[in-house]
Amino acid sequence: MSWTEIVEKIKTLPPSAKKEIEDYLEQKLAHFQNTGNKQPVFGSAKGMFVMKADFDEPLDDFKEYM
Repeated sequence: MSWTEIVEKIKTLPPSAKKEIEDYLEQKLAHFQNTGNKQPVFGSAKGMFVMKADFDEPLDDFKEYM
């Protein structure tokens, strides 16, 4: 369905339905403008993950393959 077809269908709706569509679109637009394309800040996840001292050690699950 093209945008032209969508617009034509919306034009045939009663005013109350048009208002619902308008409110919905405004809500979605506000949501996307608020979340937008924010760039992550370098170091913002610091402290969220901890590497264990034995991180590089072989896993016990794979001992039979060694």
